[in-house]
Amino acid sequence: MNIRPLIWPLVFTIPAVLILLTMGFWQLERLAWKEQLIAERATALVADPVLLPSAVDDLQTMNFRRVFVTGHFRHASAIHLQNRNHNGVRGVDVITPLKRTTSEGGGLVLVNRGWVPLNRLDALAEGNKQAGEVKRLSGVVRLGARGRNDFTPDNVPEKSLWYSVDPVAMAQVLKIDVPPLVLEADQVSKPGEYPVSGLSHYDLKNNHLSYALTWFALAAALMMIFALFAWRLREQD
Repeated sequence: MNIRPLIWPLVFTIPAVLILLTMGFWQLERLAWKEQLIAERATALVADPVLLPSAVDDLQTMNFRRVFVTGHFRHASAIHLQNRNHNGVRGVDVITPLKRTTSEGGGLVLVNRGWVPLNRLDALAEGNKQAGEVKRLSGVVRLGARGRNDFTPDNVPEKSLWYSVDPVAMAQVLKIDVPPLVLEADQVSKPGEYPVSGLSHYDLKNNHLSYALTWFALAAALMMIFALFAWRLREQD
């Protein structure tokens, strides 16, 4: 059999197959990492709420942990997170600083109190009447800036237009000192009450196995194509 016609197809096939296999095994590594991350998040979410620490150094291990805080809201400093839809209705998420009690250090923390439809924003004024009421609430810690994708508009802090969460930038605009997190409140609202809390979802997509199988299938298909090509050359001899 004359192998010369196979040289260039072989030069292409071997590196291509190796690349495809490498991508497949990389996706398997990502699968193991994602499964561990999902397990850690699930464990944190079902754990009993603990007191949110006031020290910033302690917060790095608190992401997605359920915590509780006690204090009163500063409704006058509330921020509206735009373009939040619920059941097809446009609205905003209300992020409000909460002044913690002296026993908890007296600091401030940003709390996502939940969703309000645009036509019910005036109802927030009722909450202002309870600005001095001390409340204990629980929720899930979300660290750092988040919520952006390629289609998310940039925040315009000087115009109070917020489209993604950025606790550091929000604190700068409000001229307050808060840890770099937002506490997403658990479900506390009754039907018909606003804000509607407890709407956040914390599931992680895990498509790495299907990605790995796709890469391996492409590698197998390429090897089959080369084998078929070599077989036909042999039949022609």
